[in-house]
Formats: sequence, C-alpha cells, structure tokens
Amino acid sequence: METDEKTQENAEKTCKCKEQEDKCACECNKQQDTVQQDYLNDLKRLQAEFDNYRKRIEKERQQFIQLGKEQILFQIADVYEALEKSQAESEANKIIFKQLNDIFAKESISEIQEKEFNPDFHEAVGSAEKFTIVQKGFKIKDKVLRHARVLVEEESKCQK
Repeated sequence: METDEKTQENAEKTCKCKEQEDKCACECNKQQDTVQQDYLNDLKRLQAEFDNYRKRIEKERQQFIQLGKEQILFQIADVYEALEKSQAESEANKIIFKQLNDIFAKESISEIQEKEFNPDFHEAVGSAEKFTIVQKGFKIKDKVLRHARVLVEEESKCQK
C-alpha cells in the first residue's frame, strides 16, 4: 500500500509539475505573441510613414517642376508678345509664333481676357480715356503667370 500511495503522490506531483509547465509555456506564448504583435505594429507604422514620405516627396517634386515651368514661361511671355506683333514681317516669324502658341496650349497657358479692371488679373500702370491693355497678361490654368499691365479708365468718365 505504501508503494501505491507513493506512486499516487508521484503521479500527483508529476501532474502538478505538468500543470505548472503548461502554465509557464502558456505565459511564454502570450509574451511572445505580445512581442510579435508589437513588432508587427511597429512595422506597419514604419511602412505607413515611409509611404507618406514618398507621396510628400513626389508632390514636392511636382511643385518644383511646375515652379520651374512658370519661371521659364514668364520669361518667354515677352518673346511671345514680340513674335505676335512681328508675324506680318516674315513667314519664319509666323512659324515660330505658331510653335510657341502650341507650347502655350500644351502647358495650359492662356491670355488674360478680362476687359474691365480686375486687380486679380491686372496691374494698373496709368490712366486713359478708356481701359487699355499696355502689356498682355498670361495665366496657367487658373494661376496668374504675369499680370496684364493696363491703363484704367479715368474716374471722371466712370462716374458719368
């Protein structure tokens, strides 16, 4: 009987040890799962940050390209206007003007068409009997590239 009791005690001890081992293994697995989840969350956050960085850099690059285009086209506006005036002088001027006109159309550049003074599109350089455009203005889509320089109508005429 004594042997049976010892065997039973040993079995109970073994069972308790097994339960403790299972409990420890379970806790270790939970800790590993938590660590793995933390690493996964960190990885996802870093991927999102990098994706946002890449998008921001691409947007800034496009803005720099657009700014460069605007600066060049601003300088070309004077050449455009001179060629437009000199088209009648030679066939070569007509061809060059047409090519320049095509470039302007491709880049969505248009002349400012306002026929009344608007400070968003015009720069007043003087006054005259009637509204007169001294130098053409241009815009890229809805953004003013160069304000049109105009002579505004004298106030005495406007009030009558």
